Amino acid sequence: MDAQLGMSSCAQLGVEPLQRSRVDAVHALLSDSRLTLTDVAFCTGFSEQAHFSRTFRRYNDVPPSALRDLMRLAPRAARAVDAGG
Repeated sequence: MDAQLGMSSCAQLGVEPLQRSRVDAVHALLSDSRLTLTDVAFCTGFSEQAHFSRTFRRYNDVPPSALRDLMRLAPRAARAVDAGG
């Protein structure tokens, strides 16, 4: 019962929407290959990369590293299509 009360209080304080907005900000940062996942976590207000990865996965169903890999492949795939390959 205490856990439910804590979750309810967090929702009332806007913690869940805050986490969601932080996770949304990650997409632009992940496209910058110079930043490590730890850098991205800190830039978006997470104090630990592991917590950042868990939270990101909860909202996106994939870890941030997988999304970064997809973002890196997308431009190459687009160039291959443009080149007729």
